[in-house]
Amino acid sequence: MMRAIPVLYAISAICFLSCTASKKNVLLVTSHPNDAQKTYHTLLITGEGDVAARYDIENMAMAIRSRLRKVNMHCNFAFLGDPRKVDINANLKKAITAHPYDALLRITPQDARLKKLYRLPTGPYYTGTPGGNSTVHFDDGVIHRLVLEFGMVLTEAEGQVVWAGTLLTNTQGPPTQVIHTTIGKRLAAVFKDNQLLLPPLVTSAH
Repeated sequence: MMRAIPVLYAISAICFLSCTASKKNVLLVTSHPNDAQKTYHTLLITGEGDVAARYDIENMAMAIRSRLRKVNMHCNFAFLGDPRKVDINANLKKAITAHPYDALLRITPQDARLKKLYRLPTGPYYTGTPGGNSTVHFDDGVIHRLVLEFGMVLTEAEGQVVWAGTLLTNTQGPPTQVIHTTIGKRLAAVFKDNQLLLPPLVTSAH
């Protein structure tokens, strides 16, 4: 039983480091704040873009829905397609007809780029067969980070912009489920700070 303790510590440490790292890899900046309390019951989330953007936005939407259910928000999601291939406005009208809403959150991809980071190379590593020729390999010290940028705009049914912001993710490879969960938590916190999507207030008589 004593041998299991170090393993449990190791698992806990990995989980802690993973969660801590994910917080640093997600940045959500508000560009259009809201200062008047808003109470919505139904939210429609839409996304658009290519196949890669669809994967990220669908997973983001799932994480956002999971967080907002905790404050009794009903959320629907519709992917509108690739704007290079379809009529986004026509698909948006169809989504609105199918899913009436109090507020609409549109998520659109803005940029995707690779960023290089450098560290001290490590090695050497040897490959080959015993008694045969061996090849020496060195790590070049280059780490590639994938930086994704998304625009987020929240409007009411009348089309008025209530809140807007920019989401940035910085990951080594495509964003993982941990990152998407962090995005959901971060957006819920930002909405709360901006007095958005709160559950109906309960007033008590005095």
